[in-house]
Amino acid sequence: GVTCENQRRASERMEAFLRLPVRRRFVICEPLLGPVDLSPWLDGRVAEVVAGGESGPEAREMRYEWVLALREQCRRAGVGFRF
Repeated sequence: GVTCENQRRASERMEAFLRLPVRRRFVICEPLLGPVDLSPWLDGRVAEVVAGGESGPEAREMRYEWVLALREQCRRAGVGFRF
């Protein structure tokens, strides 16, 4: 798996991650710190996306619309999604 907490990290990590000889790939968007568009990489090589926020008194903001957007990207691509 790979962690992509925001778009910057997704852009930095996804291409290298998808080149690895891994049988089952998943993306973890935790803590989700901004909107992420994974659709360029949801082409059958990723099996699942997991999204979540932080907890505790110092938790950073996570917006539900970011989660819904990820879920929709996964739905369109036929990729599993967990929140």
